[in-house]
Amino acid sequence: MEVYVVRPPKPRYALHAMLFLATIFTTLVVGARMEFNFLHNLPVFSLNDDALPLFPVRWALAQPSRLLLGIPFASTLMLILLAHEMGHYLCRLSGFARPSARARHYSILALQVRLLDLLLRWRCWPLRCRIPR
Repeated sequence: MEVYVVRPPKPRYALHAMLFLATIFTTLVVGARMEFNFLHNLPVFSLNDDALPLFPVRWALAQPSRLLLGIPFASTLMLILLAHEMGHYLCRLSGFARPSARARHYSILALQVRLLDLLLRWRCWPLRCRIPR
């Protein structure tokens, strides 16, 4: 009788760090474009010939300070992703398997929706002050 030993896979921390940085960069670029369009009274996303491309990496890297415009969008989206991933982590810590975790996952989803609502209200609060009455 042969015995096979299955070794656990090595942790891929470099891959995780690279994907995390790519997520931050892409949300910064999209957020910077949305804020730039807002400040210049343009539609949020426009596919006209005179508009920026849908994902303007060259535009953002030509002047890296433009990425600062995307910080509010990126931080909000990253907090939402953090809340979502913490839901997976807490389900894993509590010992729930995937099929039986549905009830708890839905309550975590409700918490995430509430968090999103609060973040959007906080993010849009200064806009209410700028809207002419």
